[in-house]
Amino acid sequence: MENSDTNGGVSAYFYAGDFVEAARRHAAGEPQSYATHDELIRTFAAIGARGRPVDIYSFCAAAHPPREILPNVRVTALGGQHHRDLVLVEAFRRDPNPAVICHFPSLALHYHIWRSRKRALSVMASSFNVPGLRPRTNLTLLRFLLNRPRFDFVANHCAPATELLARSGVRRDKLLAWNIPFHRSPAQRPARTRNAMDAKSICYVGSINESKGVGDLLRAVATLRDDGIDVQATIVGGGEVAAMQDLATELGIADRVHMTGLIDNDRAFDIMGESDAVIVPSRHDFQEGFPLVLFEAIASRTPIVCSDHPIFATAFADGVDALLFTQRDHRDLARQVARLLRDDSLYAALSQAAEATWARVTIAADWSTMITRWVEEGRGSTYLRDMTLAAQKAVTAP
Repeated sequence: MENSDTNGGVSAYFYAGDFVEAARRHAAGEPQSYATHDELIRTFAAIGARGRPVDIYSFCAAAHPPREILPNVRVTALGGQHHRDLVLVEAFRRDPNPAVICHFPSLALHYHIWRSRKRALSVMASSFNVPGLRPRTNLTLLRFLLNRPRFDFVANHCAPATELLARSGVRRDKLLAWNIPFHRSPAQRPARTRNAMDAKSICYVGSINESKGVGDLLRAVATLRDDGIDVQATIVGGGEVAAMQDLATELGIADRVHMTGLIDNDRAFDIMGESDAVIVPSRHDFQEGFPLVLFEAIASRTPIVCSDHPIFATAFADGVDALLFTQRDHRDLARQVARLLRDDSLYAALSQAAEATWARVTIAADWSTMITRWVEEGRGSTYLRDMTLAAQKAVTAP
């Protein structure tokens, strides 16, 4: 029997996130490390303020018991050590709330939700493009679960990633592309130009590891040096910083690479605007939706050089919206950076195209409205039904 009751509490499960700290920063008016956290706190605060209990679970954050961060809003960190850690399922089994939002593609959690009598919303930011038999099998199983009536809607981050999920077999009448409001857009600043004789700088913003292509970026900087092109690279983010610093030293480019560590979102955006190119070198095996850094880059009007990751290749026309290079190929990345920095007309055209690109990739349900409407109205929400892929024209690169 399906549960369509829209009364009672709601639980939201996230893969990670220090939401206690996010609530503190929000209350203090301090910048967030992640642009989405203010919106998350505002949304659940409003739901709690209307008398509905909200329990937020963070799977892989350092464990702590339930803490009330706002009236009717509690956060529990589960301390999961790996993606199969049973603490996630155990928490769900103890969860008394009749509605659940699964905000990451855990096959185990989706299975237990399906077996429960709770009403459910699945929300993701993933491309499901990891090669191999096990990932394909997992996607087949997840697709089966997502198409069950238990899940009212299935949301993925932005139109390109959602379209790929539809192509994998998830029903279009359940699929929603979601996004968050942006206080920045390319309409707020003029298109950029540059002179090929100017000093050259590039930047990367995001998690620092090999699957995100940071090593490929460093090798490309070394290749550019060998080709007589002096490029300074600023790398923003946390992760395997020491390992990448060691790689930069090994490549002899330590003097060309500046790693900032984690900084606030406003400063990261400023760095994009100060750079000649934003590099997004994700490898195909990194599962992500349309990353927020790409929205920030488009808003900055700084030209983008990105890999041919399936999400990016779906969203961008090469040479129109961005320059694409073959993933894992640092020499091709170096060629595309050199092409951009040597061709002033191409540079100006890519920056000029930012508004058209923005208009296309930002078509999506507002995340906060999506969460709130589903919590309060469930599968009967007219807003959500009107935003499904079945009701919206699928949007891809021209």
